[in-house]
Amino acid sequence: MRGELIFAGKVNHCNDQLALRIISEYHKTAERAIIIETGNIPLSKSFNVSWERDPESKTRDVYLFSVRVFTKILIYLEKGTKPHQLRVQSGKAVPMRIGGKLVFRKVTSQDIAKGKWEHPGTAPKNMFLNAWNSTIGQFLEVGDETQYDK
Repeated sequence: MRGELIFAGKVNHCNDQLALRIISEYHKTAERAIIIETGNIPLSKSFNVSWERDPESKTRDVYLFSVRVFTKILIYLEKGTKPHQLRVQSGKAVPMRIGGKLVFRKVTSQDIAKGKWEHPGTAPKNMFLNAWNSTIGQFLEVGDETQYDK
């Protein structure tokens, strides 16, 4: 699986050594963000960051970067979800977390018909982008640039 692109862009005024330091620190920061958000250590290994010199740049100090994820849950957490109808079967008990407590709610065909089994959607967490902004701020000086393509 190639993975879904979460974001990509370029960093100006960079070199090989700095690029490797940025990538290493970014990887650690993003892993920590995933573990904090999900509590899932294996999930924190489900992304890849790649770097290369910009082949179209006239100077050798412009680098392209991209972040790809390999699990749908990370895509949903990063980008959020729209409201959607839940796929549940009538008669089943569905676990739900309400007010911090785990409760089981029975699905009825009347509830499904009334639209009561609609997920409200989730706001984007921007774990990868926030980790990038945090990391890049440690390495670039004022006046250096990063550009993002989401």
